[in-house]
Order: sequence, then structure tokens, then C-alpha cells
Amino acid sequence: MHNAEAVMNSKRAHSAAVALRFAVETGQRDEALALYDEGCFAEVVGDLIANLAHLAASYGHDFEKVISGGMEMYETERRDAEGDA
Repeated sequence: MHNAEAVMNSKRAHSAAVALRFAVETGQRDEALALYDEGCFAEVVGDLIANLAHLAASYGHDFEKVISGGMEMYETERRDAEGDA
């Protein structure tokens, strides 16, 4: 079971990398730099998060609740993969 969760978390990370590539395609940064340079990664991901916040606001959603729920989901998935649950 833990191995299956680790594989699923790898797929989730891949989905995030696809989103990062999209941000790079908007002209922000080179993909390799965006993935491996901490400052660049923070800039590109931060901009993506800000854009998601704008999207949430445009539909009347509470983005802080979305972020909080997302962090809880991340912690649960991470614990499941590590067998800490």
C-alpha cells in the first residue's frame, strides 16, 4: 500500500511539473532553471499560486481555505506514502 501511495505522489508531482512548464511557457523562465534554482522555482510557483488565487476570487471562492485544504491533503498523502498514517 505504501508503495502505491509513493507512486501516486510521484504522479502528483509530475502534474505539478506540467503546471510549472505551463508557467514557463508564458515566458517567465527556462524550465530547467525553474525546476532546479530555488529562487526561480519560488518565483514561478509563487506566480502560479497568485494566478490561482485570482481565479478563485473571480469565482467567489475562499482561496485561503483552498490552500489550507491543499496542505492538509499534501500532509496526508505524504504520510500515507511514508507509512506514517
